[in-house]
Amino acid sequence: MTTYYPPLGFYFNVSFERINTLAEDFRFQSVAGLSSELITETYREGGQNQFEHVLPVKTQYPDLVLKRGLLVPKAPISNQQSRDLQSWCQQTMQNLLVKPTDLMITLLNTAGRPLMSWSIVHAWPKKWMVSDFNAEENQIVIETMEFSYHYFKLL
Repeated sequence: MTTYYPPLGFYFNVSFERINTLAEDFRFQSVAGLSSELITETYREGGQNQFEHVLPVKTQYPDLVLKRGLLVPKAPISNQQSRDLQSWCQQTMQNLLVKPTDLMITLLNTAGRPLMSWSIVHAWPKKWMVSDFNAEENQIVIETMEFSYHYFKLL
């Protein structure tokens, strides 16, 4: 008998394709925006006053938001993949050089095996932000990346 249970959402990985030919796992603190919504249009039928027809028009996807601790180039744990990701975001923001790529977000079980995966299609950086600096707080600096994308597929 197979036992089903709701998975925990803290063990996941994010992989980018085609960032300097890398398909490496990037460590992120959080992933938000894996949702879809059907946009509808209302149509009133002539002579029918009891209801309106609601018709589907298209599916809309919100921006994908990824957060992680800021990695600085000279830090021992910083790696080439992280610098390539930051460089890709900077090229998009500063030079308007938009090079979309696909992402794979994979939810893992406690043994590190994939439970579910989402393939994010045609993503490009829309916003890059660093958390505020505050001398009164002792917090890690968080880097937030926001991506626009066409759609996602559940694998």
